[in-house]
Amino acid sequence: PGNSPFGLRPISLWLNGLSARGRSASGRSYKRQRPSDTPFVVNAVRRVATCGPGFETASPREPARRRTAPCSRTRALSRVIRRLLLGACCLLGPAAPGEPGGPARELAPFDPRSADFDELLVHVQRYATTPAKQQRKQAAYDELHARGTGTLHWLVQHAHITNLYVQILMEQLVDKVPTAEGAPVLLEGLGSEHVQTRKLTAFFLGFYDTPQYAGAVMPLLDDEEAGGAAARTLGKWKAREAVPGLLPFLTHEKERRRVLAVNALRDIGDPRAVPHLMAALQDPVFTVRKAAARALAGLGRESEAALLEALPGVQGTAGREVIGAIGRMRPLEAIDPLRELLKHDDSLVREDAARALYAIDPNLADLWLEEAGIDRQRLVLPEAQTRSH
Repeated sequence: PGNSPFGLRPISLWLNGLSARGRSASGRSYKRQRPSDTPFVVNAVRRVATCGPGFETASPREPARRRTAPCSRTRALSRVIRRLLLGACCLLGPAAPGEPGGPARELAPFDPRSADFDELLVHVQRYATTPAKQQRKQAAYDELHARGTGTLHWLVQHAHITNLYVQILMEQLVDKVPTAEGAPVLLEGLGSEHVQTRKLTAFFLGFYDTPQYAGAVMPLLDDEEAGGAAARTLGKWKAREAVPGLLPFLTHEKERRRVLAVNALRDIGDPRAVPHLMAALQDPVFTVRKAAARALAGLGRESEAALLEALPGVQGTAGREVIGAIGRMRPLEAIDPLRELLKHDDSLVREDAARALYAIDPNLADLWLEEAGIDRQRLVLPEAQTRSH
């Protein structure tokens, strides 16, 4: 194979398809290939050099009567062509560097310190198939990290391009660059004309504890594309001034936007959100209902009164979410209403009430369930409650 850029064996295999049976340079025998498996040129040679009327226009899909086996002239012609091609390949000499059968191509000199950001990004995202290429890729990666704030600034300017490595490097640089240097760089992207840049910079600002920049992020709540990232960041910063802008998201047409708003309100912990979160328990999508119940449970005393007030008259899926939130909070005032719910007409409500009672007092829950005629073995209890029991 080192005598030509093609190698001898592939050519031998290709040419053996011309004849009924041939042998390669190594002496191994190969069966004749079917017309449909052979290259177009081979089929063309067969059509011209074979005997039988009409064969030159026959195709592999035509009836078998139109395709006749190659005659002796075909085999003789294939031997001549094989010898001519093999001789020509031998005259070509060794394969060039980087070609099949030849030596490996030497890499051009590379100095990461003098390379610009475009060149460094190209080397970072290339496949490193050899130790030398792996070393070059790591050198480019280290150089991007060493430039710190400069790299982050360049990434913000190019955040709109479709390249996953830009987002990966942005996240890594945000973790590495100090807050005092990185946050101002990300703020520059909030007013970008590119949607992707606004989304990414608003999202990564949430990695920094910089609530003083809430005023710069809040206008993005009106951005249809970047509003979700802005809501998440404002929630991480516990920006109470953002609550009025987050409340309309609870009725947004997109499920993901509603969930983001609920989670942000939970992180902020403002009691003004309690009535709106109680209404979110009626959402038609279960992910929103579950997020709202978890948010209410996380608000503590601010939402406990509203949940206890709604507990006696619970109905349907919203009522079950109220019971679930009560079970997480474990207020003693909920024991009597929950015991009454053990007699509810809905079996699912009864089971949820039983689980909430186990969460509040697992030692007395068995007695309460026995009085209500509920079999504890049929309940699926959380692992922590099972261990406590």
